[in-house]
Amino acid sequence: MNRRILVGLIGLVIIVGVALLSWQPWRMSNDTSVPAAVADVARVAPIVANDTTGNIIVVREGNPPLALTSDAGASVQYLQITPAPDGEQVVYVAVERARSRLLVQKLDGGAPRTVFESSELRPFYIYWSPDSRQIAFLASDQTMHLYLVPADGSSAAREIREGNPSYFAWTADSTRLILHTGGLAPRGSIATYTLDGAKLDVADAAPGNFQAPAWNADNSARFVVLSDGTRNRLVRETGAVQQDLSPRTLDAIIFSRSPDGSQLAYMMLGDTSRSPIQVVAANGGDARALPPVLPLAFFWSPDGSRLATLVVEPRGIGPSGQSGVVFVAQTAPMRLHWEVTTLADNAHQRFAAFEPSDEFLNLLPYFDQYALSLNLWSPDSTRLVYGTADGVHTLHISDGNTTKISDGTQGFWAK
Repeated sequence: MNRRILVGLIGLVIIVGVALLSWQPWRMSNDTSVPAAVADVARVAPIVANDTTGNIIVVREGNPPLALTSDAGASVQYLQITPAPDGEQVVYVAVERARSRLLVQKLDGGAPRTVFESSELRPFYIYWSPDSRQIAFLASDQTMHLYLVPADGSSAAREIREGNPSYFAWTADSTRLILHTGGLAPRGSIATYTLDGAKLDVADAAPGNFQAPAWNADNSARFVVLSDGTRNRLVRETGAVQQDLSPRTLDAIIFSRSPDGSQLAYMMLGDTSRSPIQVVAANGGDARALPPVLPLAFFWSPDGSRLATLVVEPRGIGPSGQSGVVFVAQTAPMRLHWEVTTLADNAHQRFAAFEPSDEFLNLLPYFDQYALSLNLWSPDSTRLVYGTADGVHTLHISDGNTTKISDGTQGFWAK
């Protein structure tokens, strides 16, 4: 894996880039026990997590954890657990000595099915279509390959495009993908892939310095960052019409669309600094800055009312450091804390610090892409789930209380 980290994030989390650029096994220990289910965990939807042995479990309120796998160890590792939008199944990667497999399994514990297998390519990022019928995934050898495969295994995976780096997003109706491949222009490009007819259309527009693209809610427009050769700008494209949503800047722009498609949040990343988060309506109106939090990553709540940000400790002057850039020694454990802003009144909450797991850190340099495929927020927008060095925890936004749900290192809401 050699996905590129935007320069503004490198100085902040050197160790995150190191962790992501190599395949790391799940943390192991001699303790194979699974903690008992705790009331108030997975009230609305189950959480799919790993346990301390590296096996995959499903945690539901009032029930003991259900193990989906039981043989994790030296001969097989289970990675990239990605629940489906329908809340009924999960896809994950099984890495074995001579091959890698992409497996789909029902959350009720039914037998898994293999939908992709290779001795040369290793899947490392998975993204379900919104209708839970197709799985788009990236696999790597010397470069990145974007594949598409039916979730029911009815046909073989087909390659859509290769290129490094590779970012993409589904339309809400699961009929198209927008691709950002190869990074900046002139090497990089933006394209649209239509499933019906397997048609790839490469745009003439020159991509700027950004990562994941997005569609608007009704699939009529797309959001990308374009370049005039020097400066970058966040743009809404509707056919041949371009509407600027941000000022032009020499810095990279990383953004995330709200779940209902009505707003975008973005920040500008330079070599040694970052801007506070800006929020703008998808039609270009109501632009405003959030409180001066300078985060490592940010995530919309499902109802679009809040933004949760992850900020590196220790904290300097101001909410998140004087300049927002924290240089972390590679030998020192990193500590993060959540900060949550309610957009209606800019109310701001700061929660207790924690030491993240390596697996959780691996998501953060590419949080804009992972925010499309994984749920850290509960469906009712009341809790966050995250991996720590001490296990998988949920954080209740209303009172700051945390609950440990697994001794593993990673977990996500299943819907």
